[in-house]
Amino acid sequence: MDLSLLSAGRKKAKQIAAIDLGVFTTKAVYVERKGNHYSLSRYVVVPTPKGVSSGEDDAAAAHFKRVFAELDAKTKHVILAVGMEDSFLRHTELPMMPVSDMRVVLKMNSKKYLQQELQDYLFDCHILSTATGQRKTSEENAASLGRAGKYRVLVGGAKRGAIDRFHSMLREAGLIPDVIMPGVIGPVNAFELSDPETFRGEATALVDIGFRNSSINIIANGDFAFNRVVNWGGDRITSSLVDAMGIDYDEAEKQKLELTPEVEPIVGSLLLPLGRELRASIDFFEHQQEKTVSQIFFSGGTAKSSFVLETLQAEMMVPCKQWNPTQFLDLSLPPSQRVNLENDMSLLAVPIGAAASVFQ
Repeated sequence: MDLSLLSAGRKKAKQIAAIDLGVFTTKAVYVERKGNHYSLSRYVVVPTPKGVSSGEDDAAAAHFKRVFAELDAKTKHVILAVGMEDSFLRHTELPMMPVSDMRVVLKMNSKKYLQQELQDYLFDCHILSTATGQRKTSEENAASLGRAGKYRVLVGGAKRGAIDRFHSMLREAGLIPDVIMPGVIGPVNAFELSDPETFRGEATALVDIGFRNSSINIIANGDFAFNRVVNWGGDRITSSLVDAMGIDYDEAEKQKLELTPEVEPIVGSLLLPLGRELRASIDFFEHQQEKTVSQIFFSGGTAKSSFVLETLQAEMMVPCKQWNPTQFLDLSLPPSQRVNLENDMSLLAVPIGAAASVFQ
């Protein structure tokens, strides 16, 4: 699923580097195409410096340089996935027209189609189906069907200033930005390739737990049917442990991952609001679509904990499990990274999904 706010159109690239610029952690992958197969050659998981999070362009450029040096990529072209602080993703209906015309329509009248006045934004669109449910996936089909009906459309957007700023940062780092895209689309792209049978099957939810926010995307019979961003992230647990235990942030993050008996009751109570928000989203989807979500797949750092998944499963009464976004990739990783991949894989759904935007 290709949804880009800036795109140079390098389809079928032989070397692909993608960065997920998180508020707390930056994740990056380097993927190489070998014939009809793709191989994960290296990945990076490093803290995001505070200067980057606070908007210091020089700090961001230096950070991108360090990430790429560690990634050891044989390309300067990069795909950048940005968070919900800088982008959005929404479902809507638009008249049947080419995607290029849809962008113009949204620019001129965003309030009509997105229920919000969005001035000086960049938009991109992905056609999901006709309003009656018929799948359409290309601009050529859109143009051939005329303008009488409507399409169900996925719209991504971001402020032009934010995109220009990211573009400038990457250029300053000596990189060439091919695609800048909403990170929330990443897990959907990666899941489609990692588990195509489940993707095309009954309704399934994908939840990515981020630092400040979490996203829930629901796939039904191969259709990206629902998405929502929840104002709850792993930082809520860590910050609460700082207050409850009188420890510093790094120690609280360690305690969150280790989950000793002393910590489990605190974490369990903090997970309940997330469970309720996710359950409310699923209930809304099930009522609207008359379909039942049969399982929930989790990604993100907090999702590495079996206690977290068991607690959320008990709250939502739906099987919850971690998934592997690298499953469809050959692995040509250095030995040290092969050892750590199982622990890190839940962090890589967004950058792998970003890289997948040029796989098709």
